[in-house]
Amino acid sequence: MAQSSSTTFNGTRVLVSRGFVLLVSIMLVTAAFATPAAASPISFDASDWSSAGSGTHSVSDTADGGVELAWNNDGALYGGSWTYTTTATATETVEFDWTFQGHHSWYRADAKAYAFADGPGGTTQVLLSDQGSGGFSDSGTASLPIHQGYAFGIRVTGYHFDSSRLMRGSFTLASSNVAPSAALSAPSAVDEGAPVSLDASASSDVDGSISAYEWDLDGDGQFDDATGPTASTSFADDGTPTVSVRVTDDGGAADVASATVAVSNVAPDVTMTLDATGVEDEMVSVSATVTDPGTADTHTAVVDWGDGTSESVAVTQGAGTASLGAAHTYAAGGVYAVTVTVTDDDGGAATVTDSVTVTHVVAVDVKPDSTDDTVNPKAKGVLPVAILDTGDVDLSAVDVSSLRLSATEGGAGAAAAHGGHFEDVDGDGDLDLLVHFENADVGFTADSTDVYLSGVTTDGVPVVGSDSVTPVGNDRGGAANGNGNGNGRGR
Repeated sequence: MAQSSSTTFNGTRVLVSRGFVLLVSIMLVTAAFATPAAASPISFDASDWSSAGSGTHSVSDTADGGVELAWNNDGALYGGSWTYTTTATATETVEFDWTFQGHHSWYRADAKAYAFADGPGGTTQVLLSDQGSGGFSDSGTASLPIHQGYAFGIRVTGYHFDSSRLMRGSFTLASSNVAPSAALSAPSAVDEGAPVSLDASASSDVDGSISAYEWDLDGDGQFDDATGPTASTSFADDGTPTVSVRVTDDGGAADVASATVAVSNVAPDVTMTLDATGVEDEMVSVSATVTDPGTADTHTAVVDWGDGTSESVAVTQGAGTASLGAAHTYAAGGVYAVTVTVTDDDGGAATVTDSVTVTHVVAVDVKPDSTDDTVNPKAKGVLPVAILDTGDVDLSAVDVSSLRLSATEGGAGAAAAHGGHFEDVDGDGDLDLLVHFENADVGFTADSTDVYLSGVTTDGVPVVGSDSVTPVGNDRGGAANGNGNGNGRGR
């Protein structure tokens, strides 16, 4: 018993038995073709086509906008020919996809399909497919120069020497989808962290429309960072990153355009906070905040304290931010320029400078010509006070007119009674500054234990010092400078 099976071939139910094909029923099928958005030089509207030939023949529209060219010459003796024609609407080389399928008997049969185009110089014809006996199916892509106003068409021929006299089939004509052309507009150079606008709206598709724009903004090869004809991004670090856009047309073809952007490093911005004043041998603090448009940058920092010393300080790093802090003690009073320099990992640096005024602390000796430190709150006259030369203050720069002596720290106290003079009061070979103050204006009380000197140098740097005292009674209102000996110590 012969083996047989059935299958469906392009919409046609076919029975296969011992290698022969028995065509049970025929349904002519056309491949899907969506009419392109751009004007096609070949019409895909059946009403614009004509057909001629033996037997029955037709041109029909398909549900998806294509055209189907069909023929049936069953029963005809030997052969037939069918011609399908439309008029070209432009002069150019057209590319199209085709499928050719049908059945031309069994014995010494063939089926040929040609594309032809008329023109000023005659007719150009190309053979698309040459098939043998029985059922056939073929497809391909072809191109042909066409001329506006002239005929373009498909010609099918066939013959057979078979008593079954089967000769039927279809030819589907569809425009070959041309891939879109991606176009990307991007700046050639930007600063790190700056917004970057990208535009692919100039992309085009000659035979359809662009249905999707997909962006790779981080260079990972994945087009998953943005969609749409435009995109924006920024770059966290300097370099030459590449951005790409992939455009896909309504036929599924795609194209990619890329651009390389030169990204420049931007130096960080630093804001410094510094103690405005300080006292020698006490801590002076500085802090700084850093902002950097390069969010991938890291930073180092150096503080120059302005007294000949500098140090690298630790930086607390964030994304596009950083902070730091440091402290320092000055051995001598003065005005110091403190400089903070922050450098990013690409060499960009920012420097900020501010000043701190550090108070001079001087050694003070009340009643340097005496062996005790007693003072009489009720005494009249002047009280001698020496500012001792310890080598860290230029005593000639002390503005004597600014000096005040008070029994309370920060009090108004007594002004200098004269301009002062220099003498070596402690016998160390250095000249000390000796100044006298009205005792009654110092503000001594029976509870006073210290006396405080304050003033400034001629360049405005504060000067402070203190000494201990012992108040004593003096009903007679004796002189303030008695026989005491000041303790002569700095604060």
